[in-house]
Amino acid sequence: EPGANMRHIRKPNPKPIEI
Repeated sequence: EPGANMRHIRKPNPKPIEI
């Protein structure tokens, strides 16, 4: 799941993005 992978990705975001 691309969405699940994005929220587990390491980024300088304050909070993960859930699509």
